[in-house]
Parts: sequence; structure tokens; C-alpha cells
Amino acid sequence: MAIGVKFNEQQNFDIPAFAAEPFTANTLMPGGAIITATAFDYRDALVVTVGAAGAAVDATSVPVTIVSPLGRSGLKIPADTTLDFGGDKFATLTAEATVGDTTITVRALVTALVQDDTDTYNGTELVRHIPAGTIVGRTYAERDAGTAFGKGDVDTPDDQLFLTAFDVPDAVESPYIVLLRHNTRIYEDKLPGWSGLSATAKAAIRSRYETIISAQ
Repeated sequence: MAIGVKFNEQQNFDIPAFAAEPFTANTLMPGGAIITATAFDYRDALVVTVGAAGAAVDATSVPVTIVSPLGRSGLKIPADTTLDFGGDKFATLTAEATVGDTTITVRALVTALVQDDTDTYNGTELVRHIPAGTIVGRTYAERDAGTAFGKGDVDTPDDQLFLTAFDVPDAVESPYIVLLRHNTRIYEDKLPGWSGLSATAKAAIRSRYETIISAQ
């Protein structure tokens, strides 16, 4: 059963699985924030990245990694979908591809593909879902200009980096988020897509929140 949390006198929320302590006015940033919906992928989007070997002209098999930005399993790219890797680099699938596949089968390539060529398949749901526990951020310059939050840049990094406290079912319809205060205790292994985050992203979260591991 989800744990109820009172944020103010009128609202009650269910806290997500990664919460290791109750969410209260002391753990949530007051006032909320606005998110740039188009900075986030659609709910069933898949990112296809060409592997180290690449693929030559006329190749019908391409080494790839296929991942869901939201860490979802079972998602598929239908046969006959054309992936656009930029410029004149296109690959049309002749067989269905599934998240986690390491190769895709395509019509004979007209242009060679090289390592790290990337395209995002938008999927069919066309909902920009932002799960609780997503890293969002912006610079101080963006804050002062009134710019909404976007995906957290952990490499530069953004001056303001936070985790979202609650799910946003569709940021296009409702671009409002609640930010989790720094130093709040969380289960890092229950954050969405934790295992797939970069070492830099994990370090950014660990330096801002009190992270522990959930009971196995």
C-alpha cells in the first residue's frame, strides 16, 4: 500500500517507492515548479544507438543498443519503421525490434552507419510521462530569466538539480512538478532507471540526497 503524505492542509499525496522517509513540507520545495514538456521523451520512446562495429553500405544487420529512457521493458519498434540517424543516414527495419536487442535487421543500407549514430523512436502513445524520481535542472541564468526546468544536465552541471517528487502523467497537459528537497533520504536502487544511469548522474544524486539501499 502506498504511503499517504500531507503537503498542505488541502492536499494528500501518495509517495513513490524510492521514498525512504515521509514526504512533508520539510522535504518538498515550496511553490512547485514548471517543466518544459518537449525536453522529455514520449512514454514509449526508444533510443537506438549504433554499436562499435558500425554497418557498411548494403549491410542488412546493424549492431545497436535499444533502451527506454524511462526504463520500461517489453517496448517494440514495428517492422517497416524508418530510423533517421541524421543527414542521409536512414535504416528501415525489416523485422520488429525490442528494447534490449543488440542488433536490428534492416533493408540494405544506402549510407554506412558508424558508432554512436543515434535516433529516438517516438512510439505510439505520444504522452510525455515524467516519473517520480526524474532528475531535472536548470542554470541560475535560466532561473533568473524565468525558464522552466528541463532534463537535468549532470555533466556541465546545471546549477539547480533536483529529483521530482511525484509522477507527471503527461507534461503536455499539465507541466507542473514538485521538487524533492536536497538531503531527503531515498532508496537509490528504486529510482526509475537507476541501473542505467551514468556514473556522473549517480554521483550527482548521491551528493545531493541521503541515499540508501532498499531491503532485498
